[in-house]
Amino acid sequence: MSTVAQLVDTLFRTHRRPDTGREYTYKEVCVALGGDIEPSHLSKLRSGKIPNPGRETLLALCRFFKVSPTYFFPELEVLPGSENNTGETSQAHLLHIVLRSAGLRPDVEEKLEALIQALRE
Repeated sequence: MSTVAQLVDTLFRTHRRPDTGREYTYKEVCVALGGDIEPSHLSKLRSGKIPNPGRETLLALCRFFKVSPTYFFPELEVLPGSENNTGETSQAHLLHIVLRSAGLRPDVEEKLEALIQALRE
């Protein structure tokens, strides 16, 4: 399971500025969030010096990077149709859990899921 620091680092590395392709600076993120988080706080999150940030901090990062809150808590994710009528977990949901636990980038996870689904069909 990934640490919060690893997850935050992955957000910065994989969600880049669309105009330049570079990583967002901590200041850019903080300004966009209206000052909800300080740049030094982001630095400490990314380096692991703050291992357990508050709910509002995580939600603010989700808003900025446009990811679901389940990015930080994948075990809480319930996909539509993830359980059949007997309460068992579907193969699609299990695949999603396996890919998430592999530590892949979110865009790679999505592409692999789509590919596997296409192969099944």
